[in-house]
Amino acid sequence: MAPSHFNTQPWRYVLVDAEGIIGEIARIGGESVRRLMEEGTFCRRYRQYFRFSERKMEEKRDGIHLDQVPRALKPFGRQIFSERGQAIINRFGVPETLVEDNRKTAGEREGACR
Repeated sequence: MAPSHFNTQPWRYVLVDAEGIIGEIARIGGESVRRLMEEGTFCRRYRQYFRFSERKMEEKRDGIHLDQVPRALKPFGRQIFSERGQAIINRFGVPETLVEDNRKTAGEREGACR
């Protein structure tokens, strides 16, 4: 048993210890994240799960609480899921930042069994 994003349980496990394959998995994962973010697919698909207040979290009892948003940006939280918000996300390079984060996560070897 393992937790999954939005309780979807898509997991199947394969042990990979070849550095080249790990690098390719990291590259593909990063590219997928970049494409999903740039095209707006991620926001359209998952916006229903984002919660911008503790009250909404308590009411819905599921989702992701965006509680680390700077106070000055909180009034604009819902606009992130608009076309204009998507353009701003792209302009600020958020997809590319997520590509690098994903690549690092997928390619990390620290603590791996050898």
